[in-house]
Amino acid sequence: MQHPKLSFVVPAYNIDRYLDECLESLCGQTYSNLEIICVDDGSSDNSLDVLRKWEQRDSRVKVISQTNKGVSRARNEGMRQATGDYIGFVDGDDYLDLDAAEKMVEKILAHEADIVVYGGRAFPETQWVTEVFGPRDVVREGDGRFMIFEERGCIPSASNKVYRRSLLEQNDLEFNESLILGEDTSLQFLIFPLAQRVVFMSNRFYHYRFNREGSAVTEEFKNKLPQLLKHIDVFRYISNEWDQRGYLADCKPQFLDCISFIFSDFSELNSEERLAFSAKFASAYAQHFSHSDLKGISSGEARYRYELFLDLASGKSARRAELLYSAHAALSGAYRRLRAIL
Repeated sequence: MQHPKLSFVVPAYNIDRYLDECLESLCGQTYSNLEIICVDDGSSDNSLDVLRKWEQRDSRVKVISQTNKGVSRARNEGMRQATGDYIGFVDGDDYLDLDAAEKMVEKILAHEADIVVYGGRAFPETQWVTEVFGPRDVVREGDGRFMIFEERGCIPSASNKVYRRSLLEQNDLEFNESLILGEDTSLQFLIFPLAQRVVFMSNRFYHYRFNREGSAVTEEFKNKLPQLLKHIDVFRYISNEWDQRGYLADCKPQFLDCISFIFSDFSELNSEERLAFSAKFASAYAQHFSHSDLKGISSGEARYRYELFLDLASGKSARRAELLYSAHAALSGAYRRLRAIL
């Protein structure tokens, strides 16, 4: 494979003002053996017109139009049409550095990688994005489950990776179209255990437009309880899949530690909302886990969150849980203030 072909799938929904920047970055790559599959997801603005102009301008651009069915369906349709040796995903309001593909291919050829993971930046700069999009330079082989647990960049996004297409196709892997949030994360939990060799690059090639007004993620994040309840759907789906595939039994504490992101922003819930969340969470947790699985969690913060919501759901220790929560919130606030001063 001297010159592997890269397919980039670009979903687009009502982002006409950003598409030129995205497609300029893809069509302008210093590595030319590319395929750029743009999927318009029923836009009501001029997104489809912009895409058609690029299709006429560059023969590597292919445009698909569908009625509005969501980003997962758009990506899945793009994957089905892809002919490249590797597939990557770039959201239509984001962009790549111009030498990104060239440097990815260098790693693919040097290591026969199944997946290449690279870094990214959010604009405006956002701390948690900088952290999760900050892999180190390393080549990993062996059990891909532990790559998810140990390496930054594996989750949550599909946009900072290229995947060997045959790995996706031979295992019938696609984005879960029933998930509103967490579809990217879910795919990573399914594909990494199948990878034999993964290259991690610290280069921050990907530029992520964060908190764009009108984006699905931005709108969902405005109301914390529905967002957190959707995270439980992700938890349930991934734990079910891992149990069925035989991945879960020997690494439950690591899994729970890794997927504790489901509690993000739980501090913004009021008492009534915490009870609603805890009831749904405990039901999902009980399908595959017990209290004893919490003992091996390395992060005290993650273990506390699991214990809090399991106690709340039990009803027997609700008062204790609320007191612990209040103490935790106070200590966390003091810690943040101290960091700001120092």
